Amino acid sequence: MFKLQNDNVIKIVDSSLKRDKLLNMGFALVQTPVDLPEEENDVSYEEMDFFELQKVAKEAGISVYRQKKEDLIKALKGLKAGE
Repeated sequence: MFKLQNDNVIKIVDSSLKRDKLLNMGFALVQTPVDLPEEENDVSYEEMDFFELQKVAKEAGISVYRQKKEDLIKALKGLKAGE
């Protein structure tokens, strides 16, 4: 996975094709796959409050606009399952 940033927007993508597309859009590479820390396997999104979930979702590149807590949990679990 690659972490890219453009001003205050952070995107995390899982392929070099998506990385290259964002680089062409003006994003800068912040972390490469080797630099990214290993995530904990037992992350409990249900125990997080709404604002923590929003932060995690934004960092994962998920839109948080008009999302409920349950929707954010579903999106984050779907993203984690698709890795």
